[in-house]
Amino acid sequence: MCKRYLLFTLVAAVLCSTVSFASPNPDAAPGPKLMAAAPLLYQVAGEEFVTTYDEDCRTPKRYFLQGETVCARAENFAIHPSEPRYRLFQWGSPDGGVAQEDDINNDPEYEYFKIPPAAQVGTWIVKTTDSSRDGYGIGSFVVRSREIPWVNLQISKFAPEIVYPGKKYKHEVYVYSTGPDDAVFVTLTEDVPNDMIFLDMGQTSGPEFRCQTPPAGAREGKTVCEAQGMREGERATFTFVYAVDPEARIGTLISGKSDVFSRTSELEKLDSQTHFESEVGDPNPPQEEPPGEEP
Repeated sequence: MCKRYLLFTLVAAVLCSTVSFASPNPDAAPGPKLMAAAPLLYQVAGEEFVTTYDEDCRTPKRYFLQGETVCARAENFAIHPSEPRYRLFQWGSPDGGVAQEDDINNDPEYEYFKIPPAAQVGTWIVKTTDSSRDGYGIGSFVVRSREIPWVNLQISKFAPEIVYPGKKYKHEVYVYSTGPDDAVFVTLTEDVPNDMIFLDMGQTSGPEFRCQTPPAGAREGKTVCEAQGMREGERATFTFVYAVDPEARIGTLISGKSDVFSRTSELEKLDSQTHFESEVGDPNPPQEEPPGEEP
């Protein structure tokens, strides 16, 4: 079996090596893998599936440690019978790099991927592609570190773009834990935006957070919400209620930020902070004069 490694993130080289694994198909040994020539393709609409298993290719598995082996099964290919089959397994790292590609010659097809000992932690993608590298069946698995836990906490906020003096507005804040490990002691912070007055806040979904807020009517201060942790895949939602300062001048830009962090090592800090910006509009815009009649 010949594997073509495109190690964009792991090793900047293209390697071709013989793999000593036995056939991963637990039911039948596939024929020899041949590198397909560039074919003329006629793709037919259909569903292709990719499922990940333990190394035995029988036990479904999604979470793996660095250095372990993943078995993937692809099936239900939709290709016109008059055209040659051409599919690849493509194994992609969390940062978008391609770590390995393998030819597909059978339906179903099984393939192994040996996770490098220093592989990037996070969610990896394994998918079937055609010669143009367009994806069809897509599966995923999570790689965890053998040394320390890692997490990727993400935060987003929705606020109106135009606001008016003296009016009340809701700001929705969403916190996500995308793993690969659980986040321990999660903290959310939000500053009272400039030219706004804090009125209220509450949590509407997700694991319980305990919050300390500025007093109602405060024009400055910080909300701090803490939770014991968030599991991989959990989401928490919060609603903040503010009023625009009645004395805010038209055209004033109102901005603020929210942060989320935990005691678990963070994979990507950029998406753990969010900013917003609103503009104070004119509540009584001048009315356009109706066009006059032509003489």
